[in-house]
Amino acid sequence: MRIIIAIALKDLKLLFQDKSGSFFVFGFPLLMAVFFGFIFAGGGDGKVNPMKVVVADADSTTASIEFVAQLTKTGAVKAVPVSEEEAISTVRRGKATAYLIIHEGFEANKMGMFSGNPPEIVVGIDPSRKAQAGMLIGMLQKAGFAGLQGMFGGGGGSGNSMTPVTIDVQDVSVNRTGPKNSFDITFPQSIVWLLIGTATAFGVSLVTEKTRGTLFRLQAAPIKPGLIILGKSLASFISTISGAAALTLIFVNVFNVTINSWPLVALAFVSAAVCTSGVVVLISVMGKTEASAGGIGWAVMLFMAMTGGGMVPLIAMPSWMQTLGNVSFIKWAVLAVEGGSWRGFSLAEMMVPCGIMIGIGLLSGIIGTVVFRKNYL
Repeated sequence: MRIIIAIALKDLKLLFQDKSGSFFVFGFPLLMAVFFGFIFAGGGDGKVNPMKVVVADADSTTASIEFVAQLTKTGAVKAVPVSEEEAISTVRRGKATAYLIIHEGFEANKMGMFSGNPPEIVVGIDPSRKAQAGMLIGMLQKAGFAGLQGMFGGGGGSGNSMTPVTIDVQDVSVNRTGPKNSFDITFPQSIVWLLIGTATAFGVSLVTEKTRGTLFRLQAAPIKPGLIILGKSLASFISTISGAAALTLIFVNVFNVTINSWPLVALAFVSAAVCTSGVVVLISVMGKTEASAGGIGWAVMLFMAMTGGGMVPLIAMPSWMQTLGNVSFIKWAVLAVEGGSWRGFSLAEMMVPCGIMIGIGLLSGIIGTVVFRKNYL
């Protein structure tokens, strides 16, 4: 064990002595995640996204359809037609700003405005969105008056003393299970770039040792080949864990990232570190020169990142891309970190991505060790 630790400490010391190498392991992941976090925050283009409102139109008449059309005419509201049950469920799950229920008899009751009994519309909205609720109610009244003007040939001057629709506002208890801000989404990406930086930095270490002659000195010493591999894997493991811990502290304290379960996030980090340590061994024996090993390492890791959620967050990827990403251990790393941070995974649910990562790490390490024994000894 003493030999393994000594080799690991040597590799870590060499990493920190290389300023550019240590930057790409620890600094670059933070910069990438912060950069994409501000992009996904949507504050750069000055555009306001329309308010998503799910509409259950049980009346389905000319009057109700025209009412919804008037509501969306300004572009400030995006109306999505659904059933009444789905409308309530969608808002309750936080997937829409509000729901709008138009009951049967909306058109038949339209003349009731003259007798003080106008048609009723039910609006359900998250009580924490008071500003949006007030805006939506104002637009509903405006849409109602627009319909009233249409009935009187566009005059509508005297119509303002009437109430074209009655709005029944209901508070909805929303279950928020998704990410609460853009940095919740990009935090797992920072871990991805940490894994990429670690794998590529340590992936060339064996070739570097060979070209500099230190590998032959290690082989001449009474050190078993497996201990050399374990020492380099331990260095990668320590680098990954320490980097992940530092990134987590930064994102939690500076960018208010949500951590639902610290033990599960720790489990995700340990599994990702084991996986990366094995991948490092495999990458390190794939090239015969430092240039080829580095090129192969970056090519493999970038492919894993593109298909696994390192370039585009998993939550924003199309379904076919998420399916393709099953071959990438990066996807399982992202899913595990998201599961512990904001997806609310149980321990049983965490076993799938974490088990896959550990399995990939062990398999890669075994294959890399076999190749090392064959080509380097």
